[in-house]
Amino acid sequence: MRNDELHLIRDYGIEYIQADPIYHMHFPDGSYITQWRDLDRTCEEFAKFSKKDGAAYRRMHDENEAIRSVFEGNGLTPPGFPGKSVADRLAEHPKIKACRYPGRSDHPQHEVARRQMTAGGNAMAGGGTLVAFDLGAQPAAFGFLNALGLVDISNNLGDARSMATHPTTTTHRSMTEEQRLEIGLTPGWVRLSVGLESPEDLWRDLERALRAA
Repeated sequence: MRNDELHLIRDYGIEYIQADPIYHMHFPDGSYITQWRDLDRTCEEFAKFSKKDGAAYRRMHDENEAIRSVFEGNGLTPPGFPGKSVADRLAEHPKIKACRYPGRSDHPQHEVARRQMTAGGNAMAGGGTLVAFDLGAQPAAFGFLNALGLVDISNNLGDARSMATHPTTTTHRSMTEEQRLEIGLTPGWVRLSVGLESPEDLWRDLERALRAA
């Protein structure tokens, strides 16, 4: 977005005299984002990241379509969804006490997911990108998170990049311990949002972090 692409001045006669930045954050890759008093300039900043994510999703879509055509052209089944692959590997790992992923048959709401996640067809299109798993105790969960390299740690999930969070101390922190126990959330649980990285690169990072748990 260019400055004033919202046409606030042209359409509404709104012109911000003071466009001072009120929030500024740098990221490890050298990029940054700034929130301004000026709504138009703030939208411009966020649009940079929307464009980056959109390009990543488009590349993934094009690559998947090319791979799918090769597999189907040779009578083979195309590769599955990365979330399912990661969940299956985590579920088999000896340090994982429990793993929850809607695309797995052992998920309590798997039948609901199977009915809803069909992408308009009859077969399940996948179980999404969110995987939750229990490492047994908070120190183990923190050890795992601190050892991650490729995966970012964040309390906001859902991005082109893979992200992990510790629900007990972030998203569910405002709940009492009794309330968390009522929904089955104990301090050993980690939530992982699977991004667009190579599944093998992602698994290597997870496996290395699990050794530190």
